[in-house]
Amino acid sequence: MLNRNNYIYIALITVVCLSANALAVPQYARPNGTVSTGTWTVSGAVTHHEAIDEISANNGTDYVETTVAGTMEVNLSGVSDPGVHDSHTIRLTVYSGKNGGQFYVELYQDGSTLIATSTTFSPSRNTWVTRTYTLPTGNAANISNYSTLSLRIVCTSTANNYIQVTMAELEIPEASFSPPTIINPSVSGIGATSATFGADVTSDGGDPPVSDRGTVWKTSPGVTATDAPASQGSGLGSYFHLRTGLPPKTIIYYAGYATNSTGTTVSSEDSFRTEPDTQEPTAFIDNAGASDMRINWSNT
Repeated sequence: MLNRNNYIYIALITVVCLSANALAVPQYARPNGTVSTGTWTVSGAVTHHEAIDEISANNGTDYVETTVAGTMEVNLSGVSDPGVHDSHTIRLTVYSGKNGGQFYVELYQDGSTLIATSTTFSPSRNTWVTRTYTLPTGNAANISNYSTLSLRIVCTSTANNYIQVTMAELEIPEASFSPPTIINPSVSGIGATSATFGADVTSDGGDPPVSDRGTVWKTSPGVTATDAPASQGSGLGSYFHLRTGLPPKTIIYYAGYATNSTGTTVSSEDSFRTEPDTQEPTAFIDNAGASDMRINWSNT
């Protein structure tokens, strides 16, 4: 027998589960341009892509139709790279005036690179039905630009009647973004009050562009993005710049940083000692490196 505490416990579990599920929001690439019409005609809309770009199927308010075998192609709206290759699903809502019609769909990138070809589908007679095709992960992995996808609808047979399509879309997982990846902090040209810092931005985290990158430093361990930051451009790759105003004869802790719209990453930190600003009369220190320096002296 359940008591009040049992009910409260169950309610809490339900809330947590719903919250976790709400975090995953799929993306939808829908028709936003007509590439070619072939044998297909349009009804209830001005253009072919406008007839099938609904968020949910309107079951015949507007649609494209063919009475013979033929192909039409529409561009899809751009979506963000989800960073995964599963759960890429093509979905079409179709209708036929007679059993026996057949069609399939092809997903292209850049208008010429075939990504995937669906199985062959048959509409249902006098009934709007939705047909789906999920891309194999190997095919989805070949997508390198989610802003240049297009969909071809290929009718191979109408059974001497017609086939209509009222909605088409590509569903993909929510995009997973992260701050940039930055590695290899470096230093060279060490002097008493200056040195050349550098680092290497190797990834934009799936959220381009890298809008800012640079270096940071301070005189104690634990460098953060707010410790004397100085910018050195944007984008991926290695970069170097001269930092001045360093204190002489001091251990400097430094790192690189990189920023995109998701956040900022600070690289691992390294350290070195600056040269002295004044020399002893019988000794001279130069050629300071990250962990060594040259000392010259005389016996006079």
